[in-house]
Amino acid sequence: MTRKFIITLILVALLAAGLGIYSGSHTAVVSGGAISSAGTLTSLKQYPAPKAIANFQLTDSQGQSFNLENLKGRWSLMFFGFTQCPDVCPTALNTMASVYRGLEGDLPAIQPPQIIFVSVDPERDSPDTIANYIQFFHPRMLGATGKHPQLEALTRELGLLYTIEPHPEGDQNYAVDHTAGIILINPEGKLVGLLPAPHDVEQINRDLLTIMGTK
Repeated sequence: MTRKFIITLILVALLAAGLGIYSGSHTAVVSGGAISSAGTLTSLKQYPAPKAIANFQLTDSQGQSFNLENLKGRWSLMFFGFTQCPDVCPTALNTMASVYRGLEGDLPAIQPPQIIFVSVDPERDSPDTIANYIQFFHPRMLGATGKHPQLEALTRELGLLYTIEPHPEGDQNYAVDHTAGIILINPEGKLVGLLPAPHDVEQINRDLLTIMGTK
């Protein structure tokens, strides 16, 4: 039984359980049953309490270490995808860039959440490739990737999924399935919740201002 087939069975089981799966030609989103939407929030599916994240080790788009310490000290929006994604990834990254620009006018300069793109396709997405890609969306966007064992452990802990289509070594034409939601992490480096697709910039901005205690 292949890994991709096993993941497909998991997705089908989650759908049967009514946990809210969104799927497209290249993506799938899972919203876990432990997450709920607070009454004053319209987009964010929030955990009852922030969830601790185990330390991890990735490499950022400048070739430097990227780990849990990089998520501490300010709020963070994280999206996991790949640079050759034709639709969902560009849309999500543009959303995060728009959210950042919107919050710049409402928050002090040091307080807008950092926006982070993590590639789950390290075979095609080198740090240089990621660096060039994220510049299309916002000059302050951060990028990172890592080896699959590291990425799989982190995405599982965050309640996300991704799969790589089996392909011959060296083949550059293969599909990637991944969660389409944006993850929100607080300044303590803890998981707060998920912003599921489709994303609405104005709703996200209102939710972030509320949860960050500015409204």
